[in-house]
Amino acid sequence: MAKIKFPYTVKNDGTTLTATIYRKIREKQIKDKRVHYTDYTLAYYQNGERHTKSSSDFEALKTTGKELLKDLSEGRAEPHPLSASQRNDYNRANK
Repeated sequence: MAKIKFPYTVKNDGTTLTATIYRKIREKQIKDKRVHYTDYTLAYYQNGERHTKSSSDFEALKTTGKELLKDLSEGRAEPHPLSASQRNDYNRANK
């Protein structure tokens, strides 16, 4: 598997919408020991404003970025408590 380069660009098929995932190595003190961990931040623009979401799971954040870009391309700009796949399942079940 090829090494992922950061910042990583998430693209939506068929549109020019993109989101960017940044990686940051962070450090925190736990008792008398320093612990390093990786934090990923998804950044995107919605209605002219920059929004961010953070996670320690790159693949989950990448999936979230793709779902978010799909929603934005379909005109669903409001935040929604369900993920895109959950919302699609719900809509199919209620037809």
